[in-house]
Amino acid sequence: MKASEFIVDELMSLGIDKIFGVNGGLIEPFLLEAYNKNLEIVHCASENQASLIAQSYGYEKEKFGVCFCVSGAGQSNLINGLTTAYVENKKMLVISGDNASSKSEKRNLQNTSKFSGVSFSDFINKCTVYSKKITNPDDLFDVFNKAIYKMEKHSRPVHIEIPKDIFEKEIIKKTLKIKKHTKKINYKNLLTIKNIIKKQKTEFFCSSPLRKESLDILLNISRIYNIPIYETPTGKGTIPKEFENYKGCFGLFSNIIYEQESTKNKKFKIFFGNSLNEINTNGWNECVFNDKTILITEEKQNIDPNSVIFENILTDIDDFLKNLNEILKLKNQFNSLSLKNNKKQISIKKHHNGEQKINPEYFFNFFQSYKPEKSIAFFDNGNSMAWGIKTWEDSPVFYENMIQSFRIGIGISSMGWGLGYSIGAAMAHKDKGIHIYCFIGDGSILMSSQEIAFFRKYNLPITFIILNDSSLGMVYHGQKIAIKKHFAHDLPTCNFKDYFKSCGVNAVRIKNQKDLNKKKHKIFEGDYKVIDLVIDPEIPSPISDRVKNLKAK
Repeated sequence: MKASEFIVDELMSLGIDKIFGVNGGLIEPFLLEAYNKNLEIVHCASENQASLIAQSYGYEKEKFGVCFCVSGAGQSNLINGLTTAYVENKKMLVISGDNASSKSEKRNLQNTSKFSGVSFSDFINKCTVYSKKITNPDDLFDVFNKAIYKMEKHSRPVHIEIPKDIFEKEIIKKTLKIKKHTKKINYKNLLTIKNIIKKQKTEFFCSSPLRKESLDILLNISRIYNIPIYETPTGKGTIPKEFENYKGCFGLFSNIIYEQESTKNKKFKIFFGNSLNEINTNGWNECVFNDKTILITEEKQNIDPNSVIFENILTDIDDFLKNLNEILKLKNQFNSLSLKNNKKQISIKKHHNGEQKINPEYFFNFFQSYKPEKSIAFFDNGNSMAWGIKTWEDSPVFYENMIQSFRIGIGISSMGWGLGYSIGAAMAHKDKGIHIYCFIGDGSILMSSQEIAFFRKYNLPITFIILNDSSLGMVYHGQKIAIKKHFAHDLPTCNFKDYFKSCGVNAVRIKNQKDLNKKKHKIFEGDYKVIDLVIDPEIPSPISDRVKNLKAK
């Protein structure tokens, strides 16, 4: 069989049904085989967004994403997406097509050899856990096997580069055996957590999404031992807001009352999931970042060996909670679905004159009062994320499993992250009755808007809400707070409604409160794919703690 056929067959046997990227002559033999075998090729506008969409789609499907590109410029274009997957612990396989072996040392187009003067392999090696160029077709089987194993073990991206002629070479088919990587349970750690819980001297912090079975165990323990439970920004949208011990969101940009409650006691703080980074600890605030803090995480890279905390526990969180439930001998079962799913009443302050631009805080509260119950909201980096963390209150979506309803990307905090991730999620959940919302600033849209036009043909259940203030808002307000001056923040005044309509995308422009009231029903019926929301640029976003952290030495 041909090398290209082997790759496609193995991907499909692993449950992959879509691959994402930008076509080009060097990758075409692989894509032709995918086309012939009905492995769906999702052609994107840019390699950067293709890699973001792929990793999001793979994550939502509980598999891994597959992205393709050509060598040279194609590889360099996806470095941002690769780095995001690396830092965010997202599994993704990148397959790049290179010049034919006989031309690898010549000065041809899309050259990645030493003659180009740039080492593309060095770039990619830094943001993958495994990267290999195939020079002998007989090596493909072992390289593919190792790549998948490394990706699964580390939950990070891998890369295979294949010259065009090798795609066409015949190889001997072998049976692929993917080694499974498991994390061991340390029973000493289990007993430590058991004793802390029994003494009722702890608080729980959910800093990443949980599977429903694990969520039920955690809520059951919280209820039986009366343990307060918080979310952090990266875990927001995981705990049902109807749960009696839920206290709210603690972290950067969130409501300060939770921090004040937490500082009143000397209890252990047990974090389940993500790292103790700036956003989850509100700038490493001493109330949670101290010698009574315990981090239970699945990723080694989340652990800082030099931190002052009480304990770092590297384990499988699902297995850890199952074992914890057993040693606590809890017979009572808890089902998070039993909680009353009453829509929380959002307090909406009266807005100013109907002719004025929209207050972002008002809009976020207004939006939550009308949005569909089954929805997931993505908040792109910048002011969108800050407002989302401060104002958004939503319970998880239950569909076969528990789906986190609030999403942010804090890895390398790249602008435009939310656009690619929301498209990937919309493709993954298209047939589940779940609507996707992406809140994104005009600065981010100007970097990545072409992808929205590309994906209109899929008729995805997604709405993009553009916070349009003709400015890099976080920069502008940060400068006003920190240095009392502002510069290099302004953006062109854009009418995104007209722009997207010219691309065949149904869009609406909302300039003020009067517009919002007039068009709100169509907004929530999903008629519009893009909402161009003109917000008041002078309303300060909730970023004072972030500015304080930037000024710290």
